[in-house]
Amino acid sequence: MGKKPAEITRLLGRHRSTICREIKRGSVEQVKDKNGKQTFFNAYFADSGQRVYETNRQKSSYLKLNDCSARFIEQLESALTANIRTP
Repeated sequence: MGKKPAEITRLLGRHRSTICREIKRGSVEQVKDKNGKQTFFNAYFADSGQRVYETNRQKSSYLKLNDCSARFIEQLESALTANIRTP
């Protein structure tokens, strides 16, 4: 069968959690029909993992300061400058 995540991490030189996340992203539930009985199992596909990664990347965004209210920016600036300590 396949290799365990710990073995893959040693081969690729990546952290175990990185490998586990990629396996989770690329795992797809498959159906095997044998003698009229359906059995379900998970299989890893790199292209599926890449597609999920790209979809998640498109959905992600960061908070732009221009989108914040002017009042919030003013309060933030005053709070930051009020706590400045000089030696």
